[in-house]
Amino acid sequence: MITHVEACPIDEQLIDGHVVRLAGFFTFIFLLVGYFLPSIWLLLLIDFALRIKIIRFSPIVRLSKWLCHRVMHWPPEAINAEPKIFAAKIGFLFSLILTLSLMLPGRTVTLVTLALFLFAVSLETFFNYCLGCKIYQLLVELKIINLTKSQPSIRAINQQLKKK
Repeated sequence: MITHVEACPIDEQLIDGHVVRLAGFFTFIFLLVGYFLPSIWLLLLIDFALRIKIIRFSPIVRLSKWLCHRVMHWPPEAINAEPKIFAAKIGFLFSLILTLSLMLPGRTVTLVTLALFLFAVSLETFFNYCLGCKIYQLLVELKIINLTKSQPSIRAINQQLKKK
């Protein structure tokens, strides 16, 4: 019997976890290539903007979905979309800082931002640990992010499970 839930808040919108991790891998590659060819980060910025607004138009997500379903034939892994969208917003912010940092003298801001971004993307890609999702979950628990009635918090789910 399930007695405790440690997952992102429940939402009606779902996405494929395999696609998310593969998109993370391509983001990781773009970040590394961007170190040598920084204009790539502008493409990453545009891609994250698309992930936030209209995910189906993101070239990285489209490529990842095609590889997962058509080439590798992995079965879909349904996961909650809202925390991943929040993580994409953080990715957009990091991409924006990287792109703008190219106009600054020195490389400290660029290197620190790149290192943090690579760390977060590596956790998602190689260990299936979404740092942005954990931040989202914390903000929900602190009531900084309000959920709709269809999205109960982890605390509410755990309280219901304890009553049973």
